[in-house]
Amino acid sequence: MKQDYWTYNKPLSMTGFGGGATSLSNAGGALFSFVDDEYDNFFTGGKAPINISNSSYDQFYGSNNAVGGTHEGLGVFFDTSRGRIYAAYPTSTYYGWNNSSGTYAGNANYYALSSTRTNMAGTYGYYLGRDMTVAYLGDDTQVFVQSNNNGNNTLQFFNSAGYHMGGLTLTTGGTNQPISQDHSIAFSGTHLLLGVSSHNYIYAYDLPANSSTINTSNSNSITPVMKYYHSNFNSITYGMAWGGGNRVYICTSSGATQYLLTDNGFSGTATSVASYTWNGGNYSLGMDYKNRKLVLGGYSIVRYYVFGE
Repeated sequence: MKQDYWTYNKPLSMTGFGGGATSLSNAGGALFSFVDDEYDNFFTGGKAPINISNSSYDQFYGSNNAVGGTHEGLGVFFDTSRGRIYAAYPTSTYYGWNNSSGTYAGNANYYALSSTRTNMAGTYGYYLGRDMTVAYLGDDTQVFVQSNNNGNNTLQFFNSAGYHMGGLTLTTGGTNQPISQDHSIAFSGTHLLLGVSSHNYIYAYDLPANSSTINTSNSNSITPVMKYYHSNFNSITYGMAWGGGNRVYICTSSGATQYLLTDNGFSGTATSVASYTWNGGNYSLGMDYKNRKLVLGGYSIVRYYVFGE
C-alpha cells in the first residue's frame, strides 16, 4: 500500500549551525517553506521517493561541451526550472538544456546540451570543483553549493543569480575530518549531505540560518550533526543525489550505487540497495527530479546512461 507524504519526507526544522538534529526523516516540523522549482517541487509537493531500477538504461553519445552533446562536468545538478545543467568542473558553470521544458520519452538525447558552458559570476577557481547542488538556507534563501577537491576543505556558495557569495570551512566535531579528498554533496530537504572519497562515512550538516556567516575568507565553519557508515562509502567519486525516504545515490568509478540511510546520530548506518553499471567507466551523476531519472556519464566518456524507475 502506498505510504503517505509524512512517511516519506517528514521534514526537520532548519536550525542553522549546529542545530543538533538527529534524523533526516523524523521530526514534527511544518511543511517546507522554501520554493523548490529547481527540484520540480519534489520536497514541497510531497512526492514519493525515487527508487531507480537497474534492469535497463537508455544511452546517448555526443561530444563534450557542444550543442547537441554532453556536459563535461563531474557531479551535476539538473535544474528543470531554468533549463540548465549546473556543474562545478572544470569551473563553476552551467549549460543550456532546452529539452527540460518537455517530458522524457525514452531517448537519452533528452539531456543533450542546447548551449556550451557559461561560467558563473565570480567562479571559484579552475579544476577545484567536484559537485554542485541546490539547497536552501534557514531563511529559505536559495543557494548553489559547490564541493571541492583535494586539499580544499570548504564548501562554496553562489546566490540564485549565480554570483559567488563565499564559503564555509568543513569541520567534523570529533569525527574523521573530511579534508584532502574529493567531496560529493546532495540536499535532503533539511540537510547538506557530504560524501568523501577514501572515507567510510556520509556526513549530514545543517544549513546556515542565513547568508551572514558565508564570506570569501571562508572564516566560519560548518560542523555535521549526523553521519552514516558503510564500508563501501570510500568508493564515492564525483556526485551524489537525494532520492527521498532516506535514499541516496552515490557516483562510483563503475557507475552508481543506491543506499538507504538509517538515522542514529553519529552512529548512523547505510544499506546498499542497488548498483547501476555498464561496460565502461563513470565520472558523473545527477538526478532529473521532474522525470525521475538518474543520469550518469558526461565528462571524458562523452556518453549519458539514463536509468529510470
